[in-house]
Amino acid sequence: MQINKRQGCKNSQNIKMRKLIYIVAVFLLLTEISYSQQYRWYPLPNAPQTNSRFEDVFFIDANTGWVIRSTGFPISLFRTTDGGYSWDTVNVSPIVYSRSIGFANSNTGWIGSYIGDSTLYKTTNGGLNWSLQLSSQSGDSFAICGLSVVDESNVRGCGAWYGNPKFYKTDNGGISWTYYDMSAYATRLIDCYFTSPDSGFIVGGLGSFEDGKGVVLFTSDAGQSWQNRMTTQNTGQWGWKISFPTIDTGYVSLEKGGGNGLSYYLKTTNGGVNWQENLFTNFPADEEGIGFINGNTGWLGGWWFYTYRTTNGGYTWQQDPWGYNFNRFRKINDTLAYAVGQTVYKYMRDSTVGISQISSELPDRPELSQNYPNPFNPITTIRFQVMDYEHSKLTVFDVLGREVAVLVNEILYPGEYEYKFDATGLNSGVYYYRIETFRYTETKKMILLK
Repeated sequence: MQINKRQGCKNSQNIKMRKLIYIVAVFLLLTEISYSQQYRWYPLPNAPQTNSRFEDVFFIDANTGWVIRSTGFPISLFRTTDGGYSWDTVNVSPIVYSRSIGFANSNTGWIGSYIGDSTLYKTTNGGLNWSLQLSSQSGDSFAICGLSVVDESNVRGCGAWYGNPKFYKTDNGGISWTYYDMSAYATRLIDCYFTSPDSGFIVGGLGSFEDGKGVVLFTSDAGQSWQNRMTTQNTGQWGWKISFPTIDTGYVSLEKGGGNGLSYYLKTTNGGVNWQENLFTNFPADEEGIGFINGNTGWLGGWWFYTYRTTNGGYTWQQDPWGYNFNRFRKINDTLAYAVGQTVYKYMRDSTVGISQISSELPDRPELSQNYPNPFNPITTIRFQVMDYEHSKLTVFDVLGREVAVLVNEILYPGEYEYKFDATGLNSGVYYYRIETFRYTETKKMILLK
């Protein structure tokens, strides 16, 4: 009898545990669904574009940021002060090939290059003017592919992806620079991430492009000495970008140059002490950009393929085609981030309240339909079709051309939408509604009868 009681108690505990697990699983699923519905990536409609890619992006806050591209000389630097709604072009003609960028505040920043004798420049007026900081010496060459700005005094850099690996640092805001030959640790260096003036990581590769391996190096004494924290088992790959969404959790993308047909990435869950080499895809993806909004939700992309998304810390990946040639991700907070590929992308809340997407299929053409019913009192439905990822504005005007309502003013995905317009506060009469996108504008008439 005692055994049966114990068994019954055990069964009851198991049932309670299964219920708890189920409740937690449902909660996490609903949280993820709600999260994915509220936040998404948007290509900024007024941002610069390129057929290749932008090399780097840096934002000091939600509104002020810079992006650089290697092509388009002499204009390869763009700045925004309103969260990407508008962009200013900046002439950086002394810089031959902009590769990396970092700022300490709205005025003080650095750009690294990897072609030519002059490779590092500094600005003290937000990028309007640049002064040379570091130039190659005779018999040597400098190249800076990655920059990590700790503060106004401490900046760290590394390069280059093609060889001659070096680590660069300044402790006095660029008045003087020290560099170290890193050939004892790696064949190439691409990116760096420092949490303090002393402690940080650099990533790159060891060996040839076809047979080399990815490496992760760590220093705790500002580059005086280095520890090899990871050398990949698989060949034909090297570390490209490093991202730490939390103190403990970090990721490294692995660009592919050879080896087998599988592609991998690196992950740490103990602050970079140990790293795991995990499968990304079963095809040879030329990985470049990687970034996470939190420890579990992030994106990975690269040359000539769309981004992939994970919501479980990289255990599985699904295509999330918002960005092409994705190369750099910059997180502002848990609900806001920027990224660059062929253009500039922004991760933000989907605030299209009052609008419904009734189809996600790509339409044959942009279109604004006649509202129905028409005449109406006081509610009518307006449908329209969007052809591209673009900013869309739906506005209502009176017969004198005065704006009486802005119904939609958001970046929308391709598809068909409808808006239920409530004209309770308007007088009877003739009104006009207009849809405006980057490539399309149309206006139609409607009649309100009360």
